[in-house]
Amino acid sequence: MKRKLLIVLMMICVFSVGCGSKDKVAETKSAKPKETTSELEENKDIQLTPKTYLFNENNLNYKITYPQLEENRYEINEKITEFAMKTVKELGYEVPLYNKEYEFYEERTIEENYKIMLQSKDILSVVITGYYNIKGTAHPSHTARTLNIDLNTGKEINISERYNINEGFIDKMLQSAKEQVDIDIYEYIKEMSNENILEYCKTTDTMFLMEDGVGIYYETIYALGGFVEIEIELS
Repeated sequence: MKRKLLIVLMMICVFSVGCGSKDKVAETKSAKPKETTSELEENKDIQLTPKTYLFNENNLNYKITYPQLEENRYEINEKITEFAMKTVKELGYEVPLYNKEYEFYEERTIEENYKIMLQSKDILSVVITGYYNIKGTAHPSHTARTLNIDLNTGKEINISERYNINEGFIDKMLQSAKEQVDIDIYEYIKEMSNENILEYCKTTDTMFLMEDGVGIYYETIYALGGFVEIEIELS
């Protein structure tokens, strides 16, 4: 009797150990594999941080906000900074204009901010818009300019080399404008000749990249807003 009981107990122990082993094997198989370094780099988004240039002296009031890459990308950040400071340089770059006749410094104001139009691990497309004003002039002047950078090479992207800016492009642009902007602005652009529109698109720094096409800040008269944004889907 004792011998039979001992055999039964041994069989129970063997069965229990076998079940525990199966659970451990199943647990190991279902464990999530660790991401490799290359996979982590591919999934890492480009991180941007805003930077603001402020200057308030001698009747000069400048405020320009622009993006900078958080990664150590000195050359690209320098290119973005130079692009952001364009209006400041055109107005004198911290050098006040002294009016000798009335003995005062002319008051000048710049206020500009940025918007990211496309951001990926390969491309950064930025637009800076705003205005500048010189006291005593009829009205402020609107500003808009774009910068498209290949993050792999650090070079600017020429949109007219990437897409065919031709008569067909103008047709798509006008159709997009008709759907997106006020009728007065659409009529203003439509009155321009195709040659003028083509030259504007190819020579200005107002075109930006999108995921499914391009966009443009088309310059209008002050009464119509100065610049108008038009997005153009391209296949």
